[in-house]
Amino acid sequence: MFTSRAEYRLLLREDHDDILLNEIVHEVGLIDEDHALDINVRKIQIAAVIWRVCRTVLKQTAEANAYLD
Repeated sequence: MFTSRAEYRLLLREDHDDILLNEIVHEVGLIDEDHALDINVRKIQIAAVIWRVCRTVLKQTAEANAYLD
């Protein structure tokens, strides 16, 4: 693969391409309204999980260390 195309390979992976291209394929008419809505719901759910993970703070305690061991 050419190095000039490496950034596109990282941005458009097969596990989330439907989320990235949802609006475009819906405008073109390749997917119906229900499918587009399902993808938008999944996008919101993913954002909520990412927000929750970013807000989670783990304090170093004996219990936490024992659990991680």
